[in-house]
Amino acid sequence: GTVTSGNFSPVLEHGIAPGAGVAAWQRRLEPMQRRVADGCHLTRDPVALVRAAGFEVLRYESRFARGPKPWSYMTEGFAISA
Repeated sequence: GTVTSGNFSPVLEHGIAPGAGVAAWQRRLEPMQRRVADGCHLTRDPVALVRAAGFEVLRYESRFARGPKPWSYMTEGFAISA
């Protein structure tokens, strides 16, 4: 859909984990992840990407969900288009 000023958008995305050990595994696994998961990245900062796309991030939380740690560090929140 088209994004217009004031649109409210939920955000749910994988992200780079804060711990060095898990982040190292995410970097190792990312090339395979991108091939088998239609370009999905494990090592990006979702909040920075949303802001760079011109959205104001209203609220977010980053945490591990259930599952293997390299794939389960998630950011969820809400943003509004500027």
